[in-house]
Order: sequence, then structure tokens, then C-alpha cells
Amino acid sequence: MTSQSSAFAMHGFLFPLFIIPVVWAKIVKLEVEDFKLKKFEPWIYRDDVMMRSRASHQFSVHLFQNDVVIGEFCLPGYRKVEIVNMMYSNDGPTDLIDIHINRKHIGTVQAKMLIGGKSDWNDFRSSWNIGKPMILPPGRHTVTLNVSTSDRWGTELDVILFNVEDGDLTEKAFRCALFCFEDINYSDVGGRRDDVPSAKFVQYSTSATCGEDDNVKVAIYHDTARKFVITASGPKYRSFGNYRKPTYEGCKITNPIWKFNNVSVEPSRTPVESARALIRFAGKNDNTEIIVTFAAIERLKTRDFRNLNVGSTLYVKLRKISSVVQVFVAYIGQKRTWTELSWQSFDPEILSRNWSIPDWSWSEQTGNLVKLTFVRTLTEASLPIVIEEIGLEERKLNNSKRVIFDNEEFIVEGIDLDFWWQRDKNMTVSVLQNGNSYFDIDCVRINYRQQWEADLHSRIFEICQDGLVKLAPPAPHGLDWIPFGSSVVLGAADPRFPRPYTDIISIGIDTRTVSLSVLYRDNSSLTLSLQPSYLETRLFVQDVFVSMDKQAKLPLITFLSMWVADGNADVDHITVNGDSPRHIIRKWGALYGVSATFFRQCISSHNTQSPDIRIDILGENEDAKL
Repeated sequence: MTSQSSAFAMHGFLFPLFIIPVVWAKIVKLEVEDFKLKKFEPWIYRDDVMMRSRASHQFSVHLFQNDVVIGEFCLPGYRKVEIVNMMYSNDGPTDLIDIHINRKHIGTVQAKMLIGGKSDWNDFRSSWNIGKPMILPPGRHTVTLNVSTSDRWGTELDVILFNVEDGDLTEKAFRCALFCFEDINYSDVGGRRDDVPSAKFVQYSTSATCGEDDNVKVAIYHDTARKFVITASGPKYRSFGNYRKPTYEGCKITNPIWKFNNVSVEPSRTPVESARALIRFAGKNDNTEIIVTFAAIERLKTRDFRNLNVGSTLYVKLRKISSVVQVFVAYIGQKRTWTELSWQSFDPEILSRNWSIPDWSWSEQTGNLVKLTFVRTLTEASLPIVIEEIGLEERKLNNSKRVIFDNEEFIVEGIDLDFWWQRDKNMTVSVLQNGNSYFDIDCVRINYRQQWEADLHSRIFEICQDGLVKLAPPAPHGLDWIPFGSSVVLGAADPRFPRPYTDIISIGIDTRTVSLSVLYRDNSSLTLSLQPSYLETRLFVQDVFVSMDKQAKLPLITFLSMWVADGNADVDHITVNGDSPRHIIRKWGALYGVSATFFRQCISSHNTQSPDIRIDILGENEDAKL
């Protein structure tokens, strides 16, 4: 096939490849049906948006003389832009469409004459390139299409395509649905220092679809460092949004684990299958069994708990019944033998029942079974039973916390996480001033009094038994709290693991200086001290001791975060020593320097106010209290 006969398929329509220059980086499009329509004769009623099977999104816009449509697009910086194609259809004499960008005339398209007795409305043609390339500044731009000459049948416009010299530009950003600012950087961060050897920042990040798994992973290696400072400050982009709820779109996590609706209970009916489970039927009309087979999937690998082993609730809701139905429940999981649960009765007044299944019941294999036996009298056996809804869902996790220190400025809390993923590891937390020790704490959280409201505190720091540290600045004025977002693992951790971790055996809290002495099970140790201000929180890591063999093989700090897409991320760029930013998910291998900042250039719908994180390596004789 020659290049001239090649075709480019785009959602249902074709146009020649040779009309698109290949030297530029990105083809992006705007659908004309999304434009704002200004009719020249608004009092005349007619269908404006037409359904066309060969249009790009199966829709086009029918325009007449002097009708105008106005669209918008956005650019993150100065970019070379060219209109390379507009798809139109026509069933009559030639029409003319003038095109303007930011009120400047770019060119005129001839919708060439086609006469097909109405059949040509679905035959979309290409305009080829329109006008010359132009350099446009960052921000929002308008594109105006004006039908300057038309016959009484008008013309239809489908889609307009732009060639933008930006290989990273997404359709979402181009349509002004995502706002990115390439002038956000940390170029003011100091460069290399002669007195401090450079650290090695190694990329271990992978792509992901789930915003609740940490797929961003950067390991920080240094052979001799004993002091660091980690700074959390608010994002540089300007946003008053504070989106902070978990988002499970794109995640394997499902709750309920499985679910079926409108299932008739009949012993001889064919199996019912969903993406996550299979129901089979057996028995007799008066004693009918339904058996559900499913797999318990480890759905989030980097969370604070293993949801694979969390207990669950079986729930059943019947449609209207006229007599008593007894239901016996049993299950097979890890034990590989039937475990019976209590039987429960349904009647015309009680149509919903639940059964609790304890933790550590389900197997990682596909052989998990739940059996429900529906028992009725012979006289009632001929009446139908329909399960309106049946499902298995994880039980609600019940985390608990206690205040272990409060001096009004700082509140220190101990948190016991239900089903902590390292539950077989114990950590002792001690308050040095009063000698109190706690043995059931998984994480220590420190809250700092807000300068805006003396009675409110916002969380600024958290450290857990596995070495995971979260840091945030105090909540800005008008907000009660902000999410942590990115985190770091302090100590020698293997970055190849899905969730890198260390093993803390004890934390001693000095309430006079709000500092923590951390001891690891392998006898590594370090000291942490906090210095919050109204704009940022600094965490000083001092007296770092790690065995020489571990420090040579494993990173001292591992940065963890999340990136699904620009605009759905807790971090999207890294800069080392203030050099040009690099996208966080790219394969940049390793970078070298004494300072790295992890930040976002794009306003994010996930943890919008979570902080930028900067990590600085300090000299051996350098005062940590910078």
C-alpha cells in the first residue's frame, strides 16, 4: 500500500496520512459538536447536532450562512501550532468557512460541492492544512468557525485537528480539562556542593491505573550521609480545591467482593457467572443449594493492610415471599473444610439477613466457596424464591487512636491500625519524660496547632512501624486538614518490593524538643525532629546509623507516591539540584545531586493540596537547624 493510499482511522472516519506533517509531535482534536453555537437566525428551529455514523464521535454540526461556532483550547507554554485538518460534509454547492484563532483570520476552507441526494451528508471529507504554523503563548485560546458563504442546504462540520509541537500534550489538557504550568519549577534550589558528595536518585517507578497504589518509587543512595532534611510545602499551583477522598477508579479493589442481583433459586437451573464469581445450583425444591465460587484477590499491594485477609459480611435480600424460608450458610476457605454459620429465617416481614465471616478465612486460591441452603416445607416448595441481592463485602476496618502527649501546641497520637499489614511485628512507643510505654501502636502521628484557629490542630507528621513517614505543612487558612500524599521510607529498604519497608522496634519521644529516637530491629537508628511553620514543615533526620553492608546495597531513603496521569497524581515531576524538571514516570534511570524536589505542575483531582516534598543531604558538620 502506498503512502498516498494509506489512511488514518479515527473513531469511525478516515483521512489520508499524507496531509499530516510527521515532523511535529502531537495531533490533537476538538469535536465541533462541543463548540458553542451562535445562530445567525436563532428564531428558526432546526436540528443543529446531527447523528452521523461516519463522524468521529458519530455527531456533526449542521450550519448555515453566517452561523458561527466557537471552541477553546489550552496550551501549557509557548507552542508551535498548526491546523492540519477539518472534517466536513456537504450535499450541494461549495460553501466557505472562515477560521479564526484568537480573532485572527487563519484561513478559509472550501466545503467542496457534492450532490448526492442527501446521501453525502455522511461522507466526510478533509480540508487539508489550513493556514500557516503559529507560535501561541500559554493559556486559553479561542477557535472560531464562521460559515461566510453557503447555499440553502448549509454544511456540516465534524472535527478540527491541530498539530502541536509538544509530545507530552494530552487531549484532556488541550481541551482545557487539565491545567498544567510548565513554569512551575524549583530552579532556585541550590546546585552541587563541594563539601557534600552527591546522592544517587534511582528510578523504580512503573505505570498504574489505580490512584490508591504507590507506583512512583525513587530510591536515594548515599554511602556516607548522616544528616538529611525533608521539607513539605504546599503545591506551587494555585488551587482552592481540597479533594482528599480515596478514588478507586481503575483499581482492582472491589467492595463488595462479589455481588449478584435477581437470582431465582431453582435446583436445576444453569450456573450464573460474573467477572468475580460463579453460582451453581443443586438439591430439590424444598432444599435448594446455591454454591458461590470465587477467588480472594490481593487488590492493593501498597496499602496499610492486606485486604486479602480482612473478614467479610455475607448479605442476602429476598424479593417478596409468602412463607418462612430458613437459610443455612457454610463456607470453605483457608481451612479447606466446611465451616458452618448460624442459620437464619426469612419471612414476609424480614427479607434481609447478614452473616459475619471472621478474618483470615479466605484463601488466595480460586477455591473459596460459600454455600447457602434454602429450606421450606413441601407445601411451599413450588413457590418461587428470588434473591433480589446477594453479595460478599469486606468488613469495615476499625482503627483506634489515643493521645499520648498534649502540650496544646503539639498533640502526639498513637494509632492502632486494624489489620496492619505488619501485624506480626511489634513496636514499642515510649514517652521519655513520664516513662509511659505503649505496645499496641502501629503509627505515631503529630498534630500541630493551627495559627489561624487556636482550638484546631492539623496533622503534619506520621511514622509507622514499617518506616513509612508522611509529612505535611500545617493546613492553610480556611481548611481543617490536608492529605499527606507522597511519603518516604526512612532506613535501608529494598526498592524492588511492591511496598518497600523497614522494621522499627522502638520509638522514644522527647516531648521537650518534639523529637523521636528511632531504633530498628537490625540495630540501625536515627533521630527525627520537627520544625513546622505556617508555610512548611521540616523534618530533620540526624545521627543516621546503618550497617556499612546495608548502606552500600540499599537506599537510605525511598520516596513513594502515585501517578496515574497528569491531573491524577500526587507528584508529576522531579528536579535534582534545581536542574530542568523531569517527568516522574519517565525512564530517566539515575540522577545525581544533593537536593531533590518532588512536585506537581498539573492541578490534581487526587489529594489536590498534598505537599511538594524536598529532600536535602546535609554535610557532616552542618547544623541541622538550617
